[in-house]
Amino acid sequence: MQIFFLGTPEGAAFTLQALLREGFEIVGVLTRPDAPKGRSLHLSASPVKDAALEANLPVYQFEKASSPKSIEAVRSLEPDVIAVVAFGQILSEELLRIPKRAIINVHYSLLPRYRGAAPVHWAIVNGEKETGVTVQHLAKKLDSGDIILQEKVAISPDDTAGTLSEKLTEVGAALLVKALRQLEAGTAPRIPQDESQATYARKLTKEDGKIDWSLSAAQVVNRVRGMNPWPGAYTFFPEKEHRRMLKLLTVKAILERAGSPGQVLITKDRLVVTAGDGSVELLDVQPEGKRQMPAEEFLRGHPIAEGTILG
Repeated sequence: MQIFFLGTPEGAAFTLQALLREGFEIVGVLTRPDAPKGRSLHLSASPVKDAALEANLPVYQFEKASSPKSIEAVRSLEPDVIAVVAFGQILSEELLRIPKRAIINVHYSLLPRYRGAAPVHWAIVNGEKETGVTVQHLAKKLDSGDIILQEKVAISPDDTAGTLSEKLTEVGAALLVKALRQLEAGTAPRIPQDESQATYARKLTKEDGKIDWSLSAAQVVNRVRGMNPWPGAYTFFPEKEHRRMLKLLTVKAILERAGSPGQVLITKDRLVVTAGDGSVELLDVQPEGKRQMPAEEFLRGHPIAEGTILG
């Protein structure tokens, strides 16, 4: 069975390597064009491109997967299956019709919940205790295709979007292998999604990381976890005549509450801030333009008076 693979980030590269280890025939790989990276803005290849070149696979880098040139290239390879992992584009009906057997996608949620671009982040922000991975047939409507396989994954209290993504990537790679074996054998199920249960996980923006201190302490903690590592949770603190950004990397909810939302309660060896319900202790932070550090170290270099309002 010949497979054409679409993907870009590290997790997709991990999945591509898993398919190669299992002996699947990959006839080509489509990933994003090389992009400027770092201060030098040197062009950098995607992790999927690096993995594909290491395996001597043909690599295609069209700006849009559904462009005429891309359609022509994929069609010429006559793939049995197109496998999509974290590619980040809506694919045209013309592309969906190319493979002989199926075009399938690995999605990091238990569909139909959390359709969309950022299912891992929003599951944590919303305080979910469980998520999972779905391998589905692609359809014209976003993440609405019939389900082949699903597997549940627990969300630990200390999981961030980064650590949870790593867990889901491992589960997703194994689940894709299993789904491809079923497609090869002609035993893959097609389970329609219940549209009444659909929810959406919209694309993140930098603004999503800004902390609203009127939220409960638990909600603040979940947002910090869900925005780590990107776009990153942050608030603002006063320094001289300015307000500086303070990234929040590790926090915990506590019961103390004796002020207005955003008001600093404790600055003696700890940094505790009032939330809408309870308060939040900031454990690891990163002041604007500086490195990550414990809150105690931050306070030594940036004294903040009790009663100060953050935000």
